Formats: sequence, structure tokens, C-alpha cells
Amino acid sequence: MRNGHLLATLVLAAGGVACATSTPVGTPPTGTVATSIPGVTVVAPGDTVDPETSTSRTSTSTATSTATTVAETPLAHPITPTGDPAADAALLGAARLVERERGHTFATAVTVQLLADVDFEAVILQDFADDLFVRSLLAQAELLTVLELIPSGTDYVGIVRARMGEGIIGMYVPANGELYVRGTTMTPYVTSTVVHELTHALDDQRFELDSKAIADGDADRSFALSALAEGSAQMVEQAYLDALTVDDMAQLIGEQRDYGRQMHFPAAPISVNELMQDQYSLGLTFVDGLVHRGGLAALDAAFRDPPESTEQVLHPDKFSARDPIVSVAVPPSDGTVQASGTMGEQTLIELLNAELAPATARAAAAGWGGDRYVLFTTATQECVRIDVASDSVADAHELQAAFRSWAIRQHDATVTAPGTQLVRVTACRAMG
Repeated sequence: MRNGHLLATLVLAAGGVACATSTPVGTPPTGTVATSIPGVTVVAPGDTVDPETSTSRTSTSTATSTATTVAETPLAHPITPTGDPAADAALLGAARLVERERGHTFATAVTVQLLADVDFEAVILQDFADDLFVRSLLAQAELLTVLELIPSGTDYVGIVRARMGEGIIGMYVPANGELYVRGTTMTPYVTSTVVHELTHALDDQRFELDSKAIADGDADRSFALSALAEGSAQMVEQAYLDALTVDDMAQLIGEQRDYGRQMHFPAAPISVNELMQDQYSLGLTFVDGLVHRGGLAALDAAFRDPPESTEQVLHPDKFSARDPIVSVAVPPSDGTVQASGTMGEQTLIELLNAELAPATARAAAAGWGGDRYVLFTTATQECVRIDVASDSVADAHELQAAFRSWAIRQHDATVTAPGTQLVRVTACRAMG
């Protein structure tokens, strides 16, 4: 994925709700099970590649990859032939670039389907025929509404559908090893998408990302794995961008701008937009740091033993030390339980950041040790209760103070301390 994020995917990482369904990678996860190993490319309206930014942030990957030897024997045809000689040649070039930059070869051939808009959208939107999938999105909307991250009455399902239909431009599906791309010709823009998604395919083949899907309701751990995979794909895509000629870069920017102008999906609240960007920005920073310190071998090691929380992505020293996550029980509910799950440090930052200064939000959440939330309903209210364990008593006091400032700005929120290092936040809104 790049240049934005599919709304529902990050909502999962922000505390996914409802029951899980086995969906292709790249479609929105439908519950607390993280079936969505990253593999979706998303572009927001008006997004363009800044050549100066793109060049400056990739010196780590390009410098390191040249010193890495590809150990595996490369396949003669890493991409299943499409029947179009020009497309096949471009796809082969993209595959070889991915192999070179990642330091591995493809184990099996990848099928790439270059699709027209209508055909691509048919693939992307097929899950909306599944009632379970739609109900899970409605449950996600409840959580976001209670936390006042989206206004009451927001057509959340409509936002997700529109952003999927228009915003996704590439998708890799580990279950069948196929890659779907919006675009029938291998232009520079389409090729950048192919490179990004082929990186997901290679990482999946070599490190079995699909087997690492989180099946225990730990959405924060899912977010961390997604950030790792997205960082890897962005690193390789950036190497492709760096190698473009001036003319090809100009064409890519023009294609991207033209496509962005055609998009008409509804705007999401700013807090949700921030959540939508996090896996990309955090993932690239995390991966660049790994490669800078230990080369591609360090990135490979991270795929073999991925970060277990966004705390470990935000604080690489805690990833290196494998800082343990505090086990937190699901908080007690005062009604009928609708869902439960994890938030994680990054989601707490975004939640606090909706009302407090960014520096205050980051500092308060930095002492995160673990958490659980429960979404429940009473006869008159919808509520969410979050228990956050802190690394120290001082950290708990800082987080409690931040949430009390946050709670003042909410319609109905309370903050308590059931333990010396435990902070409890309860937020409710009237039903209807």
C-alpha cells in the first residue's frame, strides 16, 4: 500500500470489532482477527510523489541493498506470462528489481492481473455482498462514534465502500498468490504499484506472512505486522522511483494527479485520516531504521520474528529488547458486550491527539504497557471502556492526567484508576 490507507484496515488496528471473516489480503478486515496481511495500494485524492522527498528518504535502502547477495536461484519466469510481450517484459523487470532490492528471489511465479477500472472494482467490492462483512463495519462505526472520532450518523459503510472502490489501486492475495492492479498498461504509475505489491508477494513467499495473521483479537499486533510489511514495500517502491528518468517521473506524477482528480469519495474526519496514514509513515521509518542499523538481514530477522505491538514499532529499542506486553483482562461491562479487543500505543496517541497537543499525546501514551477495551450497550447508551496498563506508576499518572483533559471535551467520559499502574477510561453516548 502507499499514499494513504484503506479506512477499515486501520480501524481494525485501532481496535477492530465484530467477528472475523477470511477475506483476501487487502480487503478491510472484518473483526478482531487480523486476516488482512497488508497488500493494498491506496491513493488519496490529489496525492502526488514529491521527487525531492522520495529521493531523500531512500538512501538507506539503495545503499544497503547493493551489498546484499541474492542467495536463492532466480526463477526464469517469476511472473506468470500474461500473453502480452510488452507487459511481460515490464513485469519481469519489476520482479527483478524487487528481488535485487529485497535480497531474495521469488519462490514461485506470481500471477499479475492488469484490470480495467470496472473489473478491478468488481474484485475489490465483492465483500459488500457479505452481510457479515457489512455488519462488522457497522460495529466498527459504533466504536468510532462512541470515541467521537466520527460524528453520529456518519455513513461509515458508504465511506469504506467508496474508498475501496476508488482508492485502492493494487491488491495482493496470499491465498492464491495473485496480484490485482488497477490499470491495463504498464505505465510508470502502474509499475510503481506492481513493484509495491510484488514486494508483498515476495515477503509472503519467503516469510509466510499469511501464517502470521493474528487470530487472537490483538489488533495492535496486527497493526505492527502491517507496518513492517508496508515499510518493506515502500522501501522497494522507493528504489524504483529513484531509478526513474526525469520524463518517467513526470509521467508518473501526472498519472497520479489525474487519477486523484477523478476520485469523488466522501471525506473522512481528520482524526480517521490520521489513523489511515499511520501504518505507512511508521512502517517506513521502522524499516529504514532496521536496514540502516543491520542491513537487509535485520529486515529479514524482523519478518521472522515480527514486532508484537505498535510500541515496538514506535520505539525500536523496545523491539530490540523485546519489551514484554503487559497482559490486561477485558474490562467489566455495564451492559451487553458487543465487542472487545486491543487499542495499542499508536491508537491511544491518535485518540488523545484528537483533543490534545500532539506532543502531549505522544508523551502520555509512551508509557503504554498493554490494554484491552470492551464495547457494550445498555438500554439507553453505547459505551466503550478501555483499561490501559502503564510501565510505571509515574507513566500511569501522566496518562491519567492526559485522559482527564481529553474527557472534559467529550460528551460523557470518565477516567479512573483501578490499580496503581492501571488507567480506566469509559466513554458513552446516548442510543439513537
